[in-house]
Amino acid sequence: MSLTIKQLRHVDALAHTGNFHEAARTLGISQPALTQSIRALERRLGCPLFDRLPTGIEPTPLGWQVISRARRLLPQILELEQEVADAVRSARGTLSVAAGSYPGYLLVPETITALSQQIADFAVRFTEASWADFAPLLVSREVELAVGDLGDLRDDPRLQTARIGADALYYYCAPDHPLAGRRRVSLKSIHRFPLAGNSAPRHIARLLGRDQRAGLFDEEKGVFHPRFQLTTLSAIKRIVASTDAVSLAPLALLEQDLATGGLVVIDTSGPRPSLDTGITYLAGRALSPLATIFVRELKHQRKKLRARSDLLAQQLGLQQDLGE
Repeated sequence: MSLTIKQLRHVDALAHTGNFHEAARTLGISQPALTQSIRALERRLGCPLFDRLPTGIEPTPLGWQVISRARRLLPQILELEQEVADAVRSARGTLSVAAGSYPGYLLVPETITALSQQIADFAVRFTEASWADFAPLLVSREVELAVGDLGDLRDDPRLQTARIGADALYYYCAPDHPLAGRRRVSLKSIHRFPLAGNSAPRHIARLLGRDQRAGLFDEEKGVFHPRFQLTTLSAIKRIVASTDAVSLAPLALLEQDLATGGLVVIDTSGPRPSLDTGITYLAGRALSPLATIFVRELKHQRKKLRARSDLLAQQLGLQQDLGE
């Protein structure tokens, strides 16, 4: 048998108000939920804690014992919760984080910028790496956290993954490219040109075809290696802007290039690949307070970038077919 902190708070509130409706309102829960919680506790203890009288609710003798002890414990619990919250908010030290080319270009820098305004002693050691390098970096403790496509990382028993959401990937090219300005270009037509980017995990690789002009598909590993393998998005965009290569990226990462006309989005007709964005860390190990704050802010910044991508897709009249 065990009592939960939530149940102690429910008992205290009910004893204070003497009314299920008022106690539920004070706690910010529904009256049925409070009733169910109290009944579950009484069943667990094997005796009633409150007498239900025509005039209201009154604690039983055993109820008063529980209430008395709860009122001594709850302030201590609240103090402990506040101490932990303060420790997390004032987290200090250096966070080592790796990120793929897409989150490393905008999402992680935006997160670092936001946190630098919230935490005084905040430091980050940032490594941009392919998703395929995440496991070695994490296992060797070179980084605590990796941000990027989860790919096949879920299958690694050494790692723990947490999905953030799907980010649609759009093909893009130089404005003078043969495919620029065409409507509903087939994936087959796109893959006749060199692809620039990172190696793609199997869930993206299966949509990239088998045309060797775009790159090479590793049948054994299910990984696609583009013709121009580059680590950073800045390098990828430069190659695309100056050659007949094409690439893929979330629209928010192309926003400035599209505005200046340096790059254009290819209007495709096939299924749209997506980045399965998430965080990865060592299995069985809790994240540090600093990493916990980083992840929370990362999720917030990612929602903002996703909204920008969706707005751009709408403005460009492009198909949006990805959920969360």
